Amino acid sequence: MATVSRLPEKIRASAPIIVSEAEAFDGVHTLIRQLSAANDSFVPDGTDVSLLPALASSGLLGITVPSEQGGADLSNIALSEIIFAAASANTIAAAALASHFHSIELIRGSAATSSSDYFYGRALAGDLFLMIGTVDGGAGGRLHLEPEPGKPGWRLNGAVQSAIDPIHADWLVLRASNATGEHALFVPRFTTGLRLAPQLVNFHNVHVDADCCVPLADPTVSTAEPLDNLLQSAQKLGWAERKLNDKVAIHARPSTRDHDLAANYLSSLGLTVSRIESGKAALERAGRRIDTAQVNADADAVEKAAFASAIALSSAAEAFDLACEIETDHQPILSWNRLDPYGHAPIGARLLENSVH
Repeated sequence: MATVSRLPEKIRASAPIIVSEAEAFDGVHTLIRQLSAANDSFVPDGTDVSLLPALASSGLLGITVPSEQGGADLSNIALSEIIFAAASANTIAAAALASHFHSIELIRGSAATSSSDYFYGRALAGDLFLMIGTVDGGAGGRLHLEPEPGKPGWRLNGAVQSAIDPIHADWLVLRASNATGEHALFVPRFTTGLRLAPQLVNFHNVHVDADCCVPLADPTVSTAEPLDNLLQSAQKLGWAERKLNDKVAIHARPSTRDHDLAANYLSSLGLTVSRIESGKAALERAGRRIDTAQVNADADAVEKAAFASAIALSSAAEAFDLACEIETDHQPILSWNRLDPYGHAPIGARLLENSVH
């Protein structure tokens, strides 16, 4: 696999190998304390330059690697709790972890090759994989993939937007379809012809080696999409609960000057709490369904997992919207990002204390 190896800008120590759920939760708590508070928006802003080294040294990037490949192969219920905890404190970290786990899941179920073994190994070593999109084979597509003339591999041209600053990643991942089937393309960050800007990746005659093209499993037996829905759900729920706890901490007693506004505020709080709890239950059901589908790898199990994850995403989206719409009759006294090292109000810090057990 020397053809896909790229020397990083500086040598970094290998990440610790996490082998249990308790270690994984310890890892996410440590990660959150290392990073600055999240921006006050659900959309990652890409400004946290400490993200990549913190993620690389956390050991979290290998927790979804199958056990036969040396990883913890964490249950998806635990995985959703980890994303939830990260999202409640730092949206950029949660989005990066979710994108990475989705990328690694693409390999699961594919035929075992030296390429897939290599990428599992890189995840265990602390490399961050960032899913940035799909190669559109149409003439009007923004990305164009064509066979490399005279040698194995492909040539990639075009541009794609990334929700997360690509400078955080070691590998950029795209899905592509051609006459031989569907593949995941793994492009090293320092590849010649690759130009990175905030939220934008430009490919100019980028050579993608054949070893960097991993054939994907049949979509009917792949758990990549249900897992992506689960991770998005956990992100939205974590952010919703943080917003809720911030407002409860700062506006614990709404002013009685306007009785109707105070009543609406309390009603909104109650409805949001109800939706968040429903979302957590949906997350647990979806996580259990995806666990089953990963073991069975049959179309029926994957279909049930996809359905459960779609319900979880819908529930999380509703809770997220409600949390963002809670109205109060006065402005916060302090900015949330100065209240504690987790990046949210003190009442919200209980989320991380209780998330392990």
